[in-house]
Amino acid sequence: MGAIILTSCGFINDLVKNTFLQKLPSNFIHMNVGIITTASENKEKNHFAIKVYNDFLQMEFTNVQFLDIEKEEVNLEEFSIIYINGGNPFLFNTFFKIK
Repeated sequence: MGAIILTSCGFINDLVKNTFLQKLPSNFIHMNVGIITTASENKEKNHFAIKVYNDFLQMEFTNVQFLDIEKEEVNLEEFSIIYINGGNPFLFNTFFKIK
């Protein structure tokens, strides 16, 4: 299992962003990034989700995508980085069998 970084402000703070980047291997830009939007209200137009997507692109990640586990079957093991974009993460128990 990898590291877990919890933040209430995403990458808005440079200290959080730099700590996150320090935890990654040198070839991190090729890692698959999934941004889960499911637990957020108005997810289709959520400006926080759009901001974090752009933050990952500015950090030079090359494979960033939104994941809607309500509407799509998603294999989370395909992603090196999973970013949960707000909302109530306890709703995920509906979609995954969490042990």
